[in-house]
Amino acid sequence: MKLEVGMYVRAKRGYICKIININDFREPTMKYAVEASYLKDIMFIGDDDILKASHNIIDLIEPEDYVNGVEVIDKEFD
Repeated sequence: MKLEVGMYVRAKRGYICKIININDFREPTMKYAVEASYLKDIMFIGDDDILKASHNIIDLIEPEDYVNGVEVIDKEFD
């Protein structure tokens, strides 16, 4: 899947962040590097750090994640 500004990504370390910029520079070992916001911080992540990407943040939530301070038990439960 091609990454776009505004998409959400789940990184290998478990956090979910939003892409705010796709950089023009290329690392030799990466197809792309993105600038992402996570808890008001900016970080650079490469394609090897991204597990999933989606325009809808709900698609990235998994059981045992915390949403608004509450642990997700079952994603399909309202």
